[in-house]
Amino acid sequence: MPRICVSGPVVRHSAQWDLVPWVQEIYRLLEAGGSTRHAVQLPQAEPALEKMKPLDLVHAMRQRIAGASALITVFTPGDVSAAVETTMASVAGKKIVLIAEAPEEIPRLLRGLPGVVAAVPAEDFSNRFESTMARLGVEVG
Repeated sequence: MPRICVSGPVVRHSAQWDLVPWVQEIYRLLEAGGSTRHAVQLPQAEPALEKMKPLDLVHAMRQRIAGASALITVFTPGDVSAAVETTMASVAGKKIVLIAEAPEEIPRLLRGLPGVVAAVPAEDFSNRFESTMARLGVEVG
């Protein structure tokens, strides 16, 4: 089954996600949009990853991205990890969709990476969900 890897703010294990509302909405939409045809892997807090040495963490993230069929980056300003993971996906030849509250906030270097098929405003993502997923080669429904 194809797996979509999501890069962005990490979901901490708690009753309330400690995320800005638009990121929560994107993650909920991605979770609800998962089907028997594809899986969605959100950036969840994982104790094993949190304890890794830097090189081991890079290797683990590179393997996770390499095993995915595509990457969706939920970009928030200042999120260095999302930028690095997006670059890893590009180098791995993955298709990438960038989502941001305002796509013009996404650095041009990320928007111009090979593999980036769309930069979508968060407010339009729910309306463009199926067409965006299709650009990643994922059938929804």
